[in-house]
Amino acid sequence: MYRQPGSAISTRPAWRPWTSCWQTQSRSRIACSLSTARGCYDPPVEAPDVAPLPAEKNGYITFGSANQISKVTDEVIALWAEVMRVVPDSRLYIKTKAFKEPEVAARYMGLFGKAGIAPERLKLEGPGSQLDILRYYNHIDIALDTFPCAGGTTTCEALWMGVPVITLMGERFCNRHSASHMQNAGITDTTAESKEQYIAIVTRMAADIPSLSARRQSMRTTVAASPLCDAPRFAKHFAGVLRQMWNA
Repeated sequence: MYRQPGSAISTRPAWRPWTSCWQTQSRSRIACSLSTARGCYDPPVEAPDVAPLPAEKNGYITFGSANQISKVTDEVIALWAEVMRVVPDSRLYIKTKAFKEPEVAARYMGLFGKAGIAPERLKLEGPGSQLDILRYYNHIDIALDTFPCAGGTTTCEALWMGVPVITLMGERFCNRHSASHMQNAGITDTTAESKEQYIAIVTRMAADIPSLSARRQSMRTTVAASPLCDAPRFAKHFAGVLRQMWNA
């Protein structure tokens, strides 16, 4: 398709660390940066309304994740457990396809137990429809992203439902998906560059319920007006990058 084999197209937040290496390995390889989103999110028209912040009714923070369970590694569990230790009485609600198997859910209940999280603070739930996933976010105050493989569509869905996503950005392409989507949505204050910063961001947000509630109610409007949901803008920029690569 391209005159240049091995070309790459992405946004700067997604490929910045390895671009120079990519460019110098071979003159036939070029990395082109999109000035807008590297993809678009098209929210379903039947998406439920954003619900009030659950913590206002519950009296505690509910963290959540709908990422593939293969992304929830021992290192991720350790960090999430630390987050739950520094946010008293918090809960963690994970909804993922793998939990349709009771043995898998039991295994992860045990892994969190070894990390010091009691069963009563966990809710592990199996899969549902796309609308079920969106409704799930009406029970979540703050979404915790996985690493090194970050969320993609799950991050966009959380944002659309008014749920902030705390992500740990690293040097790998897969480690920057959420950061890229959120930057294009105009959200930059929930991206951490270290585990310590990840915990600090969560702690700050969990301690300010009024601010968290206000963010929830305004986020869909912010996301809808951003490049993340602007397909015509994306198409224009993508066509320009293809032209640049063809003429290189």
